Amino acid sequence: YQVVLTVPPKILMPDHVHIKAGKKLRIEAHVYGKPQPVCKWLKGDQDVITSSRLAVHKAEKSSVLIIKDVTRKDSGFYTLTAENSSGTDSQKIRVIVMGMYHLIIF
Repeated sequence: YQVVLTVPPKILMPDHVHIKAGKKLRIEAHVYGKPQPVCKWLKGDQDVITSSRLAVHKAEKSSVLIIKDVTRKDSGFYTLTAENSSGTDSQKIRVIVMGMYHLIIF
């Protein structure tokens, strides 16, 4: 006999984040499951497309979304979905990008 243990995916990450425009956003999600879940990031209902400004890093137990030089257009809801043969889990995070304020003294 061979016992194969499978565990459905579970994602742990914050539900919101505030960041100032121009900064680097890093969202780290801890992802558990056996077999190792396949992860996918969405912004709204669109797949996140990697670029010179946006990257996704995957490790054994995490998925990290990085956006350099964030702007207000990066605000919104991002969803991480993790899936394996035992099931699926999704978690949503709200990203709030605050404008850069300049103090002008006359």
